[in-house]
Amino acid sequence: MTQARRTRVYAALLALLISCVVFVVDTPAMMPNAQDDPSEIIEIGSGPLSERSMTFVGRNQYGAGSILLIGYLSSIVGLDSSGPYASSTASLQSARFTYTAEVAIDATRNRADVTSTEGSGSLRIYFDEAAGASWDDPESFSDGQLVAEYALNLRDTLQRQAPGVGVLVGDGRLTQATAEEFSIGSDQMRFGRVGIEQRFQYVGAQIAGAGGGAPPLATVTGLITITGRESLAAQIVDPRAPRVPATPRPQGTGCAQLQPWLEQTGQSLEQALAFGAIVDDAATLDGLDPATLDQAAADVAALAAAQREIEAPENGIAANRLVVTAISTYARGLGSVATAAAAQDADLFTQGKSALRDGVGLIGRASDAVAALAAQCDGEVQGEAASS
Repeated sequence: MTQARRTRVYAALLALLISCVVFVVDTPAMMPNAQDDPSEIIEIGSGPLSERSMTFVGRNQYGAGSILLIGYLSSIVGLDSSGPYASSTASLQSARFTYTAEVAIDATRNRADVTSTEGSGSLRIYFDEAAGASWDDPESFSDGQLVAEYALNLRDTLQRQAPGVGVLVGDGRLTQATAEEFSIGSDQMRFGRVGIEQRFQYVGAQIAGAGGGAPPLATVTGLITITGRESLAAQIVDPRAPRVPATPRPQGTGCAQLQPWLEQTGQSLEQALAFGAIVDDAATLDGLDPATLDQAAADVAALAAAQREIEAPENGIAANRLVVTAISTYARGLGSVATAAAAQDADLFTQGKSALRDGVGLIGRASDAVAALAAQCDGEVQGEAASS
């Protein structure tokens, strides 16, 4: 092909490309009103299967027949924590998204120093342009526009360590019933999608000195993850994230001693990470609440102390030491970040986040060690089943 002919071919291709671009640019003028175009609505508070959709900080108030849950969302997928919506989350004083829930208690079980409560109710999320709420005024968490409502089934477990002192774990299921549209600035948004199913998890501690006839109180931090939705979504896995093993349930006689340790250790690792969810890579000093961080650091340190006291089976001793080291390192990182937030010390903040990263890495190694023991147990069970 001659140079002149190649030039004519390139010119023809360029003209065709320009005409396609012009057609694409002109197309919106022929489309329906933007409000009727789903692509113009920003969906937040949902995401791919198995991914975190929200984190939260709250308080639980325990009554004779119900539990009142109040709090704020500290991060929401779809809102950039370092962008124009940063003030939509972050702290109690600046949060524009709050939640309330009332769970009717269906059953309560007591076993030694552990109390498990099961119930159901509704959880509601509100958007308030004015921002902020007060722990002293539970009704302030329902100010603003109702943007989402969920059916909630909850199991709440309290392990008492001393009078008025205990560690709390919550595990529930959310099914979204409503998803309302609202505006932030010039952007039209929708919170979630009807029918989405999510897992609702938290860890916390009783608030000391809440006696005097007042209902028991607990501070909590937690996360919400997507477990089911109609649309197909690719699972995005962060290779740096620790792999906490699912709770194994082998039944073989050789696993009888190991099983209780596996269950408690897996829960401890999950709880430690949930406590630290309030500090992510985008966190800034002025966006962190020192009191909340102090409480989280104390709660994680309590988990490490409890894990240290566990009488691990012989084949779990080495893994138990690694778990204790991992959780202790994570607790120290949270403590450093809390001190840095109180003093607005940038250097200490950097050191604290570095310690947190080390803790995450160690938790990943500990999780792998626990998973390996669980796999051995599963193999033993399968072997016993095959020989029977």
